[in-house]
Amino acid sequence: WGPGRPGWHIECSAMTHEIFGSKLALHTGGVDLRFPHHCNEIAQCEAHNGEEGWCKSFLHTGHLHIAGLKMSKSLKNFVTVREFLQELAQEQAQAQSQLGQHLNEAASPSDVFRLFCLLHRYSANIHYSPDRITDARAVHRQFQGFLSSAAAHLNHLERSEKGGSSGSGSG
Repeated sequence: WGPGRPGWHIECSAMTHEIFGSKLALHTGGVDLRFPHHCNEIAQCEAHNGEEGWCKSFLHTGHLHIAGLKMSKSLKNFVTVREFLQELAQEQAQAQSQLGQHLNEAASPSDVFRLFCLLHRYSANIHYSPDRITDARAVHRQFQGFLSSAAAHLNHLERSEKGGSSGSGSG
């Protein structure tokens, strides 16, 4: 047989070589792929290349859980990012029409999604719920409040400097 472990998800090794060449800087995937999938990919690619060091770094992420179960196509409990963002946009539009807010005052659905992701450690499982989306919106409001306060403070300083230098000239 020779070096490597042929036959186990060989298509992943073949695709990475075809698309990215014989070396990778970073390879990602769920924590469940660490072993045996990524171990087999390493063995296959290094055997194919005839040298070690096929991939410099791996990043293994936690799983997304919905209603207590890992999101999975086989369980049919998955949603695409596009669908998720559309749903957030619809919820946001409904809430704003009820509260009479302007659309430009609220966080964009993509910003809410980014904050939702950033509120979790990359390697930990994420448990999706409407409450976690509410948390992400609240964090966005805090950021916006801070940025507004910082901008107002900087504007005040700028006006003070202009006022101070023009009022203290000698005649």
